[in-house]
Amino acid sequence: MDFLKYPKVRSLDIYNMSTFLQNICSVIRMTAFISSFAFIQVITLLMAPLTILNPFLRRCGVIEKNLPTNQVLPILARFVLFSSGVRLNVNDQSKKVTSKVIYMYNHTSNLDPVIVMSTAACKFIYKKELMYVPIFGWAMLAYKHIAIDRKNRAQAIESLNRAVKSVVEKKQNVAISPEGTRSKTGLLQEFKKGPFHMALQSRATIVPVVITGVFPILPPKSFLLTGGQVAVKLLPPVTIRENESVEELQERVRIMFVDALEASNKAAPKSQPNYLATTAQSLVSLYALFQITTLVVGLVLGR
Repeated sequence: MDFLKYPKVRSLDIYNMSTFLQNICSVIRMTAFISSFAFIQVITLLMAPLTILNPFLRRCGVIEKNLPTNQVLPILARFVLFSSGVRLNVNDQSKKVTSKVIYMYNHTSNLDPVIVMSTAACKFIYKKELMYVPIFGWAMLAYKHIAIDRKNRAQAIESLNRAVKSVVEKKQNVAISPEGTRSKTGLLQEFKKGPFHMALQSRATIVPVVITGVFPILPPKSFLLTGGQVAVKLLPPVTIRENESVEELQERVRIMFVDALEASNKAAPKSQPNYLATTAQSLVSLYALFQITTLVVGLVLGR
């Protein structure tokens, strides 16, 4: 009888060892994510003086996407995603609209803004509390992203009005989640009216950005990154119709999200993420960051 029980015990040990190794891989990926994210915040702060050139370049006819900072930031965002063991599959149906665009994305993970940044040149509308995060908050202020106080309705409206002004006068692009906050279940939440008021006032083009596959990679309140494939679909542009109400526009965009999410979920592969491959990505990025840091310290110290 003891002999018959032994294989079950051994199988249980193998299962526990596999779970342990997966957790170790997740910790490595999270370490790489935090390190690379901090690194690009420092780089963006160093690049901040270049934003002084933006008004002049816009007057010369340079579109938002081709501004120097907007050329570099998506590359840095891709590096963060690579470090996290995330691989993007981007399907852009937005017909390459370049200015006066409001990118609306479904929000299920802290990785969502990084994903949007890697695919679109835009200003983010973010919650005011993030302003007080060292380095990250400074970078958001330096690039004049728009903070919104969700606890103060009057100030929130004022922030959205600033976003409208940026879209209209500077022909800038902005990104906002119409859900208002991150989903705790991964399911699409009710849409707020604020983003659609902003779209109607600015007469901007809306590009829905549908992100799938990211919720299990970094769910709320989790400190373990699993890595894996994330699908990003930029849907066809939505133009404002004549005499269209906020409610009509809101419902029209929501239907696009619901249909796209249903189609993506049906087509999504059911395979498990490749832990070794995604962890290898994180180790490569950590090594690169270590080499860069060593080089910079050596130059500063004169060695």
